[in-house]
Amino acid sequence: MTFWTVGAVVGSAVIGASASGKAAKSQAAAAGQAADFEREMFERNIELNAPFREAGVNALNKLIPLTDYKDFGMSEFLAGPGYSFRLS
Repeated sequence: MTFWTVGAVVGSAVIGASASGKAAKSQAAAAGQAADFEREMFERNIELNAPFREAGVNALNKLIPLTDYKDFGMSEFLAGPGYSFRLS
């Protein structure tokens, strides 16, 4: 191998390492920007849906007194006829 060949190989390796480092930094920056943009979209969706969520909560609070609504827990589930039927 000649001096020029060795120099070309070493130079090529240095250039390749530098390029891959720059590419990695660029990719990391793009991933960070994408994550920031997704967070902005999420927060905007929360903001846009807030009136509909509030309307639903208010409607539910008005409907509950008009019904025979009661909390349904595990004891009610176990006492139900459907549970004992499924066990038999």
